[in-house]
Amino acid sequence: MKAYPHLNLTLILILLFFFPFILKLKHSSLEIYPAIIFPSGASVIKTENDIKTTYSYELYGYQDSLVVMDKSIFLNGIPMKYFHSMLQGSFGLGEFKNEIQLFNSFSFVERNYPTESSLTATTEWLKARLLDQNMKDSIFVLRFYELEYDLVNRNIKSKTLQNESFFKLD
Repeated sequence: MKAYPHLNLTLILILLFFFPFILKLKHSSLEIYPAIIFPSGASVIKTENDIKTTYSYELYGYQDSLVVMDKSIFLNGIPMKYFHSMLQGSFGLGEFKNEIQLFNSFSFVERNYPTESSLTATTEWLKARLLDQNMKDSIFVLRFYELEYDLVNRNIKSKTLQNESFFKLD
């Protein structure tokens, strides 16, 4: 035992962190709070041949044509870290469903349905956010892009539209 003075500590740490690590591998929202595996916001980024692939969301509004909106102005004081949570529920206009499959036979399902009064309040709030950026208050567009960065030349190699969603507020 003297040849390995920290063996007991190492085994205890392995046992302590094994279960949270397995949960984190299954789904990022299953990580035990406070974060003990990865710091907040950490994610795996795919790289291949000095090309980094990542994803981006952009919001567009209508003036005379489609115009990119500033997400921070659109969120109006809501921290950017909540943007992806807002997307899951279609900015409060649709059903929020979060299903986490844990192993093959066990899953967690979280659902939230908007009420008529919350839909009205959300629609008015979204219209005000569009007007803050001088856009028409009846529609906005969300686009999901795949971006490939060239790490050697430090520029965007490609930007591919993956999905486009229209939100009508009338």
